[in-house]
Amino acid sequence: MAVSKRLRYEILRRDNFACRYCGATAPDAPLRVDHVIPKALGGTDAPTNLVTACEPCNSGKTSSLPTGFSVGDVDQGSLRQAAALRRDAEQQSVTLFAHLYMVWKWAWGRTGQPVTDFDDIFFTDETHKVLACGLASQADLTEAAYRAGAQNATDISSYIGDVVRSSRRPASESTSRFLTCVEALAEWESEWDGARPDAVPNPDIPAAIQFINTVQTALAVGVQPAFLVTAATRAGRSLSATIDGYLTEANVAGGDA
Repeated sequence: MAVSKRLRYEILRRDNFACRYCGATAPDAPLRVDHVIPKALGGTDAPTNLVTACEPCNSGKTSSLPTGFSVGDVDQGSLRQAAALRRDAEQQSVTLFAHLYMVWKWAWGRTGQPVTDFDDIFFTDETHKVLACGLASQADLTEAAYRAGAQNATDISSYIGDVVRSSRRPASESTSRFLTCVEALAEWESEWDGARPDAVPNPDIPAAIQFINTVQTALAVGVQPAFLVTAATRAGRSLSATIDGYLTEANVAGGDA
């Protein structure tokens, strides 16, 4: 069950409407209510496992711990465990990227075509964006990287869906969410690129991370994948790094108490 609007407000108020990791406040930084220990790893919706976090901190860019508060506040042991989990996840992402890069470059080299600096940079950026969408055991990113390299392509996201479907196994919930995030990201970037004036650059990594965070938040509260992808398309056309303004409560399954 999603965290209710009332509980979200109470957590924000408890934390003085400031990020508990870095102290950032709105409107300078968008604030989220974050699970200290992710629900996928056994975390609960109890107030002691919820914390106010700005988007950069919520995406795991810091491992500093917030200062202690009064009774009913976040459990400090959970915060230390969450910090360790974030560090482990970051290391796992670094190791996985290195593996995917080697597979991609090896497959590309077999075609006889040289890898340019542009190809290298584009593959690096796009792969890091895909990894920011999370990991799913049924999404064989190694195979996607191989197929991309074998076709002298730099964006593995174009191959992930086909790889999953070719396995002929029903997609798990985590895999479905991962695929939705990747699809939404691809639509968003495509529309952004088509709509941008010449003076506006393609979305960079920080903008993409901000976008991915809003997609994952929407998925967590039950937004249907088809509507989410449509919202991502509209956000890209408007050169927006979030989809919040393109979602409505009517499209959130279940609603909040």
